[in-house]
Amino acid sequence: MVNQSTGTTKSDRENHQKPVDYGPVALSLFRQRWLAILIIMTGLVVWGGIHAWGAYDSRGGELGVLKALFVLLSMALFLSSWAALLWLRHRRIRHVTPATRPSDRDE
Repeated sequence: MVNQSTGTTKSDRENHQKPVDYGPVALSLFRQRWLAILIIMTGLVVWGGIHAWGAYDSRGGELGVLKALFVLLSMALFLSSWAALLWLRHRRIRHVTPATRPSDRDE
C-alpha cells in the first residue's frame, strides 16, 4: 500500500530502520581502536615536529621557516584527511542495519 502523502510503501519504511545498538562490547572495541589510532596520530605529530625542526635548523632565515611550515602543513593535511576518512567510515558502519550486513545476505 502506497502512502499518498509521502509516496512510499510500507516496505520502503521498513528498509530505513534505526541504527543498531551493538551494546557495550562494540563500544569497548571502538574505544580500543580509537586509542590506537590516536597514539599513531600523536606519534606522527611528534615525528612531523622533529622533521619541521630539522627543516628549520638546516638553513636559517626566512627559507628555513618556510620549509618548516611546509612540513607542518603537509603533516596537518595528511592527518586531517585521514581523520575525515575514519569519521566517514565510522559513520557508515554505525548506520548499517542487521539486514544490510554482508554476513547476513543470502547469496
